Amino acid sequence: GGYSLNLELEPGHAIHEHELARQLGISLTPIREAINRLIGDGLLVRKNKTTRVIQFSRDEIEDLCEVRAHLETLSVEKAISNVTYEDIEDLRRLREKGDECVRSNDEEVYEDYNIRFHSKIGSMSKNRLLSQLMDDLMKKNRLVMSSQTHTTTPDRRAGSHKEHIEIVDLIEKRDAQEAKEKVKEHIYKANRRFLDIYLEYDVMNSDEMKNNL
Repeated sequence: GGYSLNLELEPGHAIHEHELARQLGISLTPIREAINRLIGDGLLVRKNKTTRVIQFSRDEIEDLCEVRAHLETLSVEKAISNVTYEDIEDLRRLREKGDECVRSNDEEVYEDYNIRFHSKIGSMSKNRLLSQLMDDLMKKNRLVMSSQTHTTTPDRRAGSHKEHIEIVDLIEKRDAQEAKEKVKEHIYKANRRFLDIYLEYDVMNSDEMKNNL
């Protein structure tokens, strides 16, 4: 049971428990429980008795991208050296799922598929520590994405999925060198796509703040 807070709040937005309770028509107890869960998940931060929506800096986002690029290139190299027929079948099914997600034009459904795709390559490496690190980084990546509403567009999701298809084709061909280059390119492209939107938001937010002065 329990309540979940499904609110679209801007990065840095302050959370006021009493105001939320009034808006949702519930008591403070489930509000506080939900807030504590979100703090535990890293979506909210509490400082000086004020709780705010997490806000990542450009440097933090670029650091995450750099580490992901290195780990995922290692992961796809090891995945190819260990690949089985069942793995290829799983990747083909995921590719079809991606086709459906792009057609459905649902950002959240696509992000679920995206995590499953990258986690599958991590598990194919047959290196448990590497797979765990990949999963942790994908969770962190999702937090970054969740910190900004509407982080992708239909065109960007279609572009990302096209890159997934190319990666699957290279894994099927057992072309480790090309697969590593494609994975690295994919991670950095995704990072640029996200930063474009993130920086657009910062500019709009800055302009709005100036207008309110």
